[in-house]
Amino acid sequence: MSIDDVTKVCPTVGETSPVTRINGFPWRLRFTRSEDGLFGEVALICDKSTESDLWMSKTFFNTQITCGGATVHNQSMEQWFNSWTSSERTSSHIRIRNDSYSRKNVQVEVLVATEMG
Repeated sequence: MSIDDVTKVCPTVGETSPVTRINGFPWRLRFTRSEDGLFGEVALICDKSTESDLWMSKTFFNTQITCGGATVHNQSMEQWFNSWTSSERTSSHIRIRNDSYSRKNVQVEVLVATEMG
């Protein structure tokens, strides 16, 4: 999705999107801007604030940003999530300099794969 698409999913900067379930786990997106307006940040959050079950999951993130067909950012990480950790510790962030690329040409792809622990 492009940065403009992220702002459609999260219509108000700083608010989180509705929950999307991937393999049963609750995920949200949040788009924020720095105070000086130079940077935008997309956060992928594992949000279990309303979950009552105890669970643990190992999650693999692959985040890629492309501009005009060229990869300008690629980040992979592996992280354990569980239902008893605060949501702020269970997120992956992408920071993008706003003046570096045309907003419509920047594509953000987030791949999430989970396995039970």
